[in-house]
Formats: sequence, structure tokens, C-alpha cells
Amino acid sequence: EPAKPCLSFTACADGCADGGHAELCYEASIFAFGAPDAGRDLQAVVQFANLSCEGGDGRGFVRANRPADALEKLPAQCEAGNAEACELLIPLQRERGDAAADATATRARALLEATCKQPEPFACARLGSALIGGRFGKVEAKEGAAVLERACEAGVAGACIELALALTRGVP
Repeated sequence: EPAKPCLSFTACADGCADGGHAELCYEASIFAFGAPDAGRDLQAVVQFANLSCEGGDGRGFVRANRPADALEKLPAQCEAGNAEACELLIPLQRERGDAAADATATRARALLEATCKQPEPFACARLGSALIGGRFGKVEAKEGAAVLERACEAGVAGACIELALALTRGVP
């Protein structure tokens, strides 16, 4: 997976509008929640998440709070190698008692580990966060903190913040 297909809300929103690219619409929905050039615009979050849905991106269905639709789209994206799709699929599968959740968690972890080793600091940040949060099944705080530290050192501000918060909570 690439680090980010666009680096700002404006770039993502323009790309979404220009070509209707579902991935750019999804990224615009993320940026709209907290990017400096978007200003936590919840209406824009929903708008761009829905545009992402229209383009067939299962991740958009999660952001648009449409879990049934997400469950239809995310498995194919996960199988195609989209680690974020796998990560988003895990809690949806667990919530419905789907035995495939453990296999999805294993796949998500493997994809993130491989991408993190490239090195891709955004993947490392997501991997560290998932390990600390126990999203793959069990909490692996020490390992997660180490991965977050690498991502932080590589310049991912969110990893630095998450690591600092974890350390204040006593995570080793």
C-alpha cells in the first residue's frame, strides 16, 4: 500500500471530485475529520465517505456507518492486499461472531508487518497502534510501543502522540 495517495484534504477532495476515485474520496473523509485545511468538518466526512461508497470502497462504508455494506466489500479488498480494509473488517466480523475474524487479523498483521519493513512509516504506525490496542487478538504493548517509536522517529506525528499517550498510561 502507498503511504498516502494524497497529502492534504484539498488534494484528496480535488482528486475525488475530478475523477470520482473511491480511494481519494475515502482519504478526503479521513482528512475532513481533523486536517488543518479541513477543520473537522463532520458534514464533509459523511459526504466524502458516501462518495467513496458509491465508488465501491468498503472502507467508506465503515466511515458512513453502513456495516452490512462494508461486510460485503471489505473481504475482497482485504484479499487484494489492503491492510486497512483487513483492519476494519476484523471488528465487524467479531461483532457478528464470524470465525473468519482470526484469519483476517492474521492477514492484516502480516500485511502491515511486510509494509512496515519496506520501511513504510504510516504502516508502522498502524501496526504499532493495532498491537497496543489488541486489535489482532491480544494486547502486545511492548512490541507495539517499539513499532510506534520507529514510526515516530520516521516523522509520523500521530505515532508520536499515540506513543506518548501509551507511555503516560504505563505501557512499557
